[in-house]
Parts: sequence; C-alpha cells; structure tokens
Amino acid sequence: MKPSVFVSLASLIFAAGLVLLAPADMASAEDAADHNANIANIRAQLENILQIEEVRPVGETGFYRLRLSDGSMVFTDSKAKGFFVGEVFSYSSGRFVNSSEAMLNDERFAAVQKVPVSDMVVFPAKGKKIGELYVFTDIDCGYCRRFHDEIELHQKNGIEVRYLAWPRCGIGAQCDSYTKAVSVWCAENQQQAMTIAKAGRRPAKAECDNPVAKQFELGRRLGLRGTPYIMLSNGTAIPGYMAASKIAEMF
Repeated sequence: MKPSVFVSLASLIFAAGLVLLAPADMASAEDAADHNANIANIRAQLENILQIEEVRPVGETGFYRLRLSDGSMVFTDSKAKGFFVGEVFSYSSGRFVNSSEAMLNDERFAAVQKVPVSDMVVFPAKGKKIGELYVFTDIDCGYCRRFHDEIELHQKNGIEVRYLAWPRCGIGAQCDSYTKAVSVWCAENQQQAMTIAKAGRRPAKAECDNPVAKQFELGRRLGLRGTPYIMLSNGTAIPGYMAASKIAEMF
C-alpha cells in the first residue's frame, strides 16, 4: 500500500506547510531516534514513490528532510507513512524557530565557501576589510538593484561583496536576466558591466565559458526562493534586502 499524505497532527497545520513542535515532543523524538535505522526505514517506505537523494534529520524535531533528485525537498517522520511539503518549526527559549530553514542556511553557507572566488563578480572592500558578503543576485530584481545602489557604501564599510548569479526566470535564452548575467560574467570589466546592468541598462553582449547556470543550479538545490539572498562571512543569513548601514553592524 502506498503511503498517503499526513492528515494527523493537526491536519490544518500540515496543509499550511508548517509544523509546530512543543519542547517535550522534540525531546522525546530525539531521545527515541536511531537516525540510521530511521533513515533506512524512510528509504524503504518512500523510495518506491519518491526519487530520494538524501535523508537528513531536522535538528531535534523528530522530522527528517528528504532531498529529491530534482532538487526539491519534502519532510517526514521516522515512521514514513506519509510526507509533507513546507517547513518545520520548533519552539525554544520562548520563541518559534524555523528549524528547516536554519538547516538550509548552514548548508548554503558551506556550499558558497566551496565556490571559487574567481567564479564570482567581486567588489573589493576599501580600507580595512571586516568581512565578505556572498550575494545571490538577479540582474533585474528591484531589491537587488537597490542593494547594488549601495555597493560603494559596502566597500567603504570594509565589506567585500561577492556576487553569485541567480536569474529567477531560469536558464536559457528565454530568460533575459540569464542572458544579461552571462554578459556580465563574461565582460572584460565585470564590475562595470554589473553596475550598468543594475542601473537598468543592457550590458554589452558577451559570451564565454561561464558559471551562471552552475550557480543557478546551486541556488535551486539550496532552496533559494528569491533574491537578493545575502550571507555574511560570519555565517549570518539575510533572506532579502537590508540597508548597508544595518549590514555593517552585523559584522
């Protein structure tokens, strides 16, 4: 019998894609969990209907995240009688914590550390450097352009900005943002081309062996939902635009 979608544990919450756990639930789930056995059971129960690439526990919530072959993610528990799409929240120290997103943030930071800096468009810090920003950006995104309007402020604040490409409309000629990104990454002067593109003008067309598609795929597999997606070199994640003055205070 094929597993069905969860309907227990407050079905309305599952339908909304949110799971809220009380501290006792988290503790008992973690105490009882034998992750290796649970992962083996999850695969046995669900691999007949899902193309599972990876199974990982979501912190101490008692839930597991399944990364599928197409890069999408679903969640289940150790019994694996069903699965759901959404997010897993835990409750700690008087507040709710998005445990599944925190897990992704850690993975995103680890992943960008492996991307060669030579594959990024870099705006170096001016004066004493205090850190770096890794920014997944879309050429035509309004808030990405607002972020770039402050690029010199970031530099003056001692922050090096390292751009990675993430055209929201996808990869290929049908996506104008992708075409512009390729032109920026292939330009002789990448910084100048980026600034031109962020000002709403079309950069000079250029083609080369470039990392745009690879970076887009990386962002997709890391669950990016929008741009700009900003990561500080101290591991802090900012899922959207934030003023340069505020970002500088976070280092």
